[in-house]
Amino acid sequence: MDLSPDRVGGPFDVVLFLGVLYHLTDPVLAIERVASCCSDLLVLETETSLNWLPYPAARIYPGDELNNDPSNWYQYNVSALRGLLARCGFSDTQVIHRSPLHRRIARAAVRRNAGSPFRQLLRSSRLVMHARRSERAASPTG
Repeated sequence: MDLSPDRVGGPFDVVLFLGVLYHLTDPVLAIERVASCCSDLLVLETETSLNWLPYPAARIYPGDELNNDPSNWYQYNVSALRGLLARCGFSDTQVIHRSPLHRRIARAAVRRNAGSPFRQLLRSSRLVMHARRSERAASPTG
């Protein structure tokens, strides 16, 4: 959580933020810190949920409700991720990959046997987003 361009010798043109966001107790601050180290392209891979909602939303898991793992805290929907990334200066966000339905069904069926609710698991998916800064936001004088 103490990530900064000075600490890592950045900023960098491309930053990978893969499989970390949903494990953090302060994901908003984490996105801000990661964004501060990125001058162009941020690649974000995370768990998502509530993508059927027409507004930004997040699910919070205070225990081990997400995949029976107590280190899993949050799932944002795509709308919320886009909003958080826009707040950090990324003007262009695209979902590059989302777990296909057949994989979500298979994962939900397997994990249902471990006591997780099938419907919740079906709606949960992994995704990869690309977020690019606008020229103005990336400019040191902008």
